[in-house]
Amino acid sequence: MLARTRGSGGITDVRLPSRAGTIELRILPSDATPDARYRITLERLDGRPDGVRKAQLDAGSIAPDGYVTVYVDSERLTQGDYEISLIPVSPRGATGNADRFVIRVQ
Repeated sequence: MLARTRGSGGITDVRLPSRAGTIELRILPSDATPDARYRITLERLDGRPDGVRKAQLDAGSIAPDGYVTVYVDSERLTQGDYEISLIPVSPRGATGNADRFVIRVQ
């Protein structure tokens, strides 16, 4: 679960499963807009050759619990730091400010 709290800016540790599978990420938008859809980007941060954007997808809208849920294929991740951006996209296509989180895959 990724959520921003006052003064937080830390790194969230994510452990790779021992067998291939999916990792569920539940992200709490800082400025939830009920009619907005959200886009997620996942990018490696450590400058390795595979440091290009790993994923960009339409994550849909906010669930009734207030979170946006996405699933990541664990086989596509290697150990290292990644930035996840949650970007609101309005019905007219304009985007708002992104919420950014750093995860450390171990």
